[in-house]
Amino acid sequence: MALTRARVVVAEPEFGRRVADAIRRVLARPRDGAKLLRDVAAMRRRMEQHHRQPSIWDLKHAPGGLVDIEFVAQYLMLRHAHAHPDVLLADTGAALGALAEAGLLAPTDAEALIEALRLWCNLQGLLRLTTGGGLDPDAAPEALKRRLAEVGQAIDFADLQRKMIAAAERARGCWERIVGDPARLAEETDKNEEVE
Repeated sequence: MALTRARVVVAEPEFGRRVADAIRRVLARPRDGAKLLRDVAAMRRRMEQHHRQPSIWDLKHAPGGLVDIEFVAQYLMLRHAHAHPDVLLADTGAALGALAEAGLLAPTDAEALIEALRLWCNLQGLLRLTTGGGLDPDAAPEALKRRLAEVGQAIDFADLQRKMIAAAERARGCWERIVGDPARLAEETDKNEEVE
């Protein structure tokens, strides 16, 4: 899945093209959809076990956070790239848009995921600049709370937190519709691992 974000940063033009072509060939291989789905769900489950009960301010690992959004995009790209190579985009937001345009992601799901992605990235950028990445809302200075509300296009900090909860719920709903209910998939994955 990480290879979906790979891109050549600096290289001689010919070598860069060869590397980019090799990456696209690997990503565009046909895949067993059921196995891919189980693998994505299992990876997310392992991450959730490691990051138990994250705060809504854990923008990356909280349910409906960056990981769920990126995993949906990466799963759909890997699942459909063999027939739709144009969906292979390293930028998650652009990939979600391309997946919707190709009819591989419902427009309402794409909208919810892109909206949450934008909110998480904007908040994450400010938090990295001001706190190093995390936030304890009870200990945060009022000036930072006001700035976070502005960045999140909310009326105030309380409104921002409501907006964050709603965005996370919508994004997690997309994850559950597209990849599946994590508890059910965990049980199915465990059963499959026992059989293998």
